[in-house]
Amino acid sequence: MPQRFAPRFLVPALTLGFLMAPALLVAQYTVPGSLAELPSDRKERVEQAMREARWGSGRFRLDPWITLSDGGYLYEDRVQPDGSTKLEGDFTATAGAGLRTYLRAGSRLILAAHGKLDYLYWADHDERRGSLGQFGAGLFGEAGRLGMEITATRAETQNLLTAESLRYAPHRVDEARGELDLQLGRGLFLRFGGGESRFRLLDPEKQGTVPFTQLDRDEQRLSAAAGYRLRSGLVVTFGYEESTTDFVAQRDRSNDGTAVIASMAWQAARFSLHGSFARREMESQAGSTFGSFEGTTYRVQVGLGGRRGFSPVIYAQRELAYTLDVTSSYALDERRGISLGFPFGHRATVTAFYETGELEYRRATGEATHRRDDLTAWGATAELPLRRSLRFQTGYRLVEYDSNLSGASRRTRQIVIGIAFGTGSRGPWY
Repeated sequence: MPQRFAPRFLVPALTLGFLMAPALLVAQYTVPGSLAELPSDRKERVEQAMREARWGSGRFRLDPWITLSDGGYLYEDRVQPDGSTKLEGDFTATAGAGLRTYLRAGSRLILAAHGKLDYLYWADHDERRGSLGQFGAGLFGEAGRLGMEITATRAETQNLLTAESLRYAPHRVDEARGELDLQLGRGLFLRFGGGESRFRLLDPEKQGTVPFTQLDRDEQRLSAAAGYRLRSGLVVTFGYEESTTDFVAQRDRSNDGTAVIASMAWQAARFSLHGSFARREMESQAGSTFGSFEGTTYRVQVGLGGRRGFSPVIYAQRELAYTLDVTSSYALDERRGISLGFPFGHRATVTAFYETGELEYRRATGEATHRRDDLTAWGATAELPLRRSLRFQTGYRLVEYDSNLSGASRRTRQIVIGIAFGTGSRGPWY
């Protein structure tokens, strides 16, 4: 039930440009171990990527993007004819090629664009084979006292879609988002953000993922915040956010929400702290079965730079996830874990993690249902640079959900080995 809205307090901010915000308000699935990845300044990373691009000179640079990765065995629980489950494996690999482009506009602005096509191969699952694309354009940098990051992207991916059912499902996320920082002096600044995203399943009939189409939706967010940057490097912000979510499926859980938001970030030589918090109130739109939610969501990371290259990270999160279970409207996904990165030999690096959590299902009234899934996950990855543009990667990950609902427990086990070609990472901008 599409509805468009523009919060009144943000109308003046909209005249500053296309204000877009972080991707999906409700992330369907967070890969165990990924919460340990510390955020970085994307504008600085784009600057670095432009300097390191292979082709071009001066204001215009090109960087080819070629990868062969994620080769290995993925083991999943499969339902047998007698109703039991069995862990079965399949070989998979991904090959891709694309191009990043960078154009410097003035001394402090960069126009960037990217395009890439991936081919996904599965030995036994023919329906999972196919091509997926990533495309986008963005503006990064500063103009006087105004810092900006404005992007429009399309990302087609095939991965686990929801913790409730560990099933691979190709999907597409189209989004336009951005952030403007206005420096006021003496460490004070104003931050305006907003955006729109669209989530859709791809080929659900062919993939056998028709039940997942009930997650198809459009989301919009607008926010405004004030921040202060201390001389020590600590940055704190406090603000307000409004959101709307329009479901396009027959099972309508459309809702409007408001939130008081806060964040902190501190990066020192051997210590880092990143946290985001939101006190949310979400209510159904007319005709929706979402119900209501009132509570706090958060994501916190604490990183320590130890001796001899050891780098532990402690993390936790509490977020919402829309459910497939018709007896519930959404679930609270709580996680906490620890990750440890350390050097191995002269050039290789190893990262290991251990994570636990709960998936607590909630009715439209906000009350807990009878169902609860307990998460246990652990794994390790290793990377060895072979040349400037060539890296060897291998890893193992086990994810297991133990449910109190009969027949709902599930697990996946992944063994990956691969070669990654190309400059920079496999990210779209750098």
